[in-house]
Amino acid sequence: MSVIYTASSRLYEEAYRQLAVTHRNAFVDFVSEEEAGGFRPSLLSLLNQRVADVRLFLVDDIVFTESVNIQLMAKLSQVGFIPSLRLGRNLKRSYTLQRSQRLPPLRPVILATQSQLDDGELPLNLWSWTWRSGSLDWRYPLSVDGNVFVASEIDQMIRDVDFEAPNTLEDALQVHVSKFMGRWGVCYEKSRLVNIPMNRVQTLIPNLHGEVHQDELLQMWLKGFRLDTESLHGYRNVSAHEEPPLLFTAGPR
Repeated sequence: MSVIYTASSRLYEEAYRQLAVTHRNAFVDFVSEEEAGGFRPSLLSLLNQRVADVRLFLVDDIVFTESVNIQLMAKLSQVGFIPSLRLGRNLKRSYTLQRSQRLPPLRPVILATQSQLDDGELPLNLWSWTWRSGSLDWRYPLSVDGNVFVASEIDQMIRDVDFEAPNTLEDALQVHVSKFMGRWGVCYEKSRLVNIPMNRVQTLIPNLHGEVHQDELLQMWLKGFRLDTESLHGYRNVSAHEEPPLLFTAGPR
């Protein structure tokens, strides 16, 4: 896993340093946009360095609410599906547009062998649909919020478009969306993650967001408080973006 970040002040830089120390024993690399010359050079450099069969992109306000069999999602990606970890039959509302959204015609996915099933989850409930048949979130195959792509395909698309930030990357990729509308998406019965838009830290796109200022969260972090992600395990969101009640735990100071 690689984390591309940028810091707008010394205190935010210190917080990222602390985060990197916390995960020093995990397979996580922290890549500074400033050192690489921007977000686009950072991402392109990583794509060139990280040889892989599939790619999974996430943004910084995502929390996993369920476990994921990522090997299975990778296999499904390589046989033509576009797996989405953010979608599930629980998603019936669009936060960004503040209105309901219908589920597309969903078909159960029948897996061929027992070895393809999730550990401890028998049978595994996976659902598929054509992206063309969906609307709103269900018609958005080129999301960078937890969709799984074939690396050779998505890497070339990224190299071919201009962008300067994650938001403009996702927008730029939509020039290729017509190629994906006839393909099948696949998701779990319940979404595996939720995007928590408690604030907005970019000025390029005026996305809807909550009222928790990032400076307040920074001060909590520096005082040793951490978001209790365990309390969100099993959280049943109705939108891909949602502002659930948040709990914090006090860590060592």
